[in-house]
Amino acid sequence: MFKNILIALLIIIIFLGAAIIYIILYGMTSPEPDNKDYLDLNYDGHLAIEIEDNFSSLILSDKKKLLSSQKLQLENQRDIYSDLKKELEERIEEEMKKIEESYQKKIDIKNEKLLQLLQDYEEKKKQEYQEKILIKDELYSKKIADLSKEIQKKKTEEFQEKSNEIQNEYNHERLNINLKLKLLDIDKQEQEKHENRLKEIEQEIETSLEEYKQLLNEESKNEINDIIKEYEQKLETYKTSLSEELNSDIDKKSIEIEKELNDYLDEQEKSMQEEANKRRRELLKRSGKEIEYHKKILYGMEDEYFKLQSEIDMLERRLGDI
Repeated sequence: MFKNILIALLIIIIFLGAAIIYIILYGMTSPEPDNKDYLDLNYDGHLAIEIEDNFSSLILSDKKKLLSSQKLQLENQRDIYSDLKKELEERIEEEMKKIEESYQKKIDIKNEKLLQLLQDYEEKKKQEYQEKILIKDELYSKKIADLSKEIQKKKTEEFQEKSNEIQNEYNHERLNINLKLKLLDIDKQEQEKHENRLKEIEQEIETSLEEYKQLLNEESKNEINDIIKEYEQKLETYKTSLSEELNSDIDKKSIEIEKELNDYLDEQEKSMQEEANKRRRELLKRSGKEIEYHKKILYGMEDEYFKLQSEIDMLERRLGDI
């Protein structure tokens, strides 16, 4: 650029020098200037102006060429600056993603561990629940069996008492009949009569005892059923109470584990942010100098570009006014 300007200045100086020499020569050889001399001087003035306009046009052309070149350089520098910023942003994003994935992996492992802990606790508590139910069921079954035996024993005793009572009711009559059959000399008809009566007595006793036995069996059955229902209800009540206790224990454990997980999440979130900020500062420090360097170059080139654009605008306005 400066080389072109120097050449243009040299041309102008040559033209101006020639004009001055021409004016001096013609001015000295004519003793009295006439109208023609005045016209020549006026022509020389226009010539100087024309030379100056040509010089300004040359400068304007050179400045526009320079502006075009600077524009390309400026765009290139903007691309370099933008690419460096983008590369840094992508690197930071990549590093932040790696850090996040690393901490997420830790959180997933911790979460899985705590879930397994809760699951193991639930299984243990349910196993304890089943064992307690089984123990209580066995205890109640033994109670029912023992009470059933007592009822059976009691009914057997009642049956024996009733049997003795009935036997006693018929003993006197049977004794008399047997004595008559053994001691008295009775005819065959009378004998058959007494023997038939003995058979009737035995049948009556058997019928009475059978009826009473059925009565006792029914009572025994009802009493045992009542006992079974009672202990079944007790077992259900025990199951309900135990189930509520189980659910309460599991809920408490779940809340405890959830709190532990939340505390761990807060701790990891804090650590992750600290590590991310530290890594971001490291990357900015490492690449920031280069970016700042290109940023200063870019701002300097922009200043030069806009300054040159302003100079071109001024020249164009000047040439337009002539």
